[in-house]
Amino acid sequence: MDENKGEYPVYSSQTTNNGEIGKLNYYMFDGEYVTWTTDGYYAGTFYYRNEKFSATTHCGVLSVKRGQKLLPKFLYYYLTYDSVNLKNSIVGTIPLFTSEMVSSIKIPIPSIDTQNKIVKILDRFSELTEGTKNSLPKEIKLRKQQYEYYKNKLLDFPKQ
Repeated sequence: MDENKGEYPVYSSQTTNNGEIGKLNYYMFDGEYVTWTTDGYYAGTFYYRNEKFSATTHCGVLSVKRGQKLLPKFLYYYLTYDSVNLKNSIVGTIPLFTSEMVSSIKIPIPSIDTQNKIVKILDRFSELTEGTKNSLPKEIKLRKQQYEYYKNKLLDFPKQ
């Protein structure tokens, strides 16, 4: 990767940094995809991608075929919901979440309108969750400062 550094993310089976392990000056995929970690402790973790990117052999990539009445983001949300059942069945020293396991998942496909509504609701919850996650450290820091301030005020007795 060092000789081809660029702007396009490369995803692998790690789950830190949203699965990104580096950036390249070229990409393998362009558009809406669902990726997943194929091996390791977090095998079966799904991600929604809507960008230009590359993937290693430790990262599965799904696309919705043209003409399918399935939104990629709905597919992502459904897979994150249903993969819990399959993850519980993974055994072995190095957990694997194979393409065969993903293809065995039965996906109900409601109307596009219903899929859009579901995606909109779940996107909103995701935004709220991320916002809370991002604001918590700041809130904790402010509460600690507030605690110190009041502790100093309340326990600062006149010297006798």
